[in-house]
Amino acid sequence: MPFGGVLNEDNRWLKLSALIPWDEPEDEYAKYFSNTGRPVKDARLIIGAMLVKYKKKASDAEIRDNIQENPYLQAFCGLTSFNTKTLFDRSSLSE
Repeated sequence: MPFGGVLNEDNRWLKLSALIPWDEPEDEYAKYFSNTGRPVKDARLIIGAMLVKYKKKASDAEIRDNIQENPYLQAFCGLTSFNTKTLFDRSSLSE
C-alpha cells in the first residue's frame, strides 16, 4: 500500500489503479523514447495523469494542480509518498 498504508484502500482512485495492468501501457509508452537525451517523465505518472484528465474532463493545468494537491491521485499515478513539488509541466500532457 502506498503512502505507508495511511490511505483508505476503498478510495475510487486506488480501486481503479488496482484494475489497470500498468506494465502494458508503460511498455507501449517506452517505445516512443530513446535512451539518449533528456530523461522522460515516468510513464505511470503521465499515463495516470492522462486518465485522471479524461475522467475529470479538466484542463492540463487543472490536472497538474489536482495531482499535486491530492495524495490519492498521486498514489494512482504511481507515487509512493506525498510530494508537494510540481511533478510535471502542464505541457507534458499535450506534448
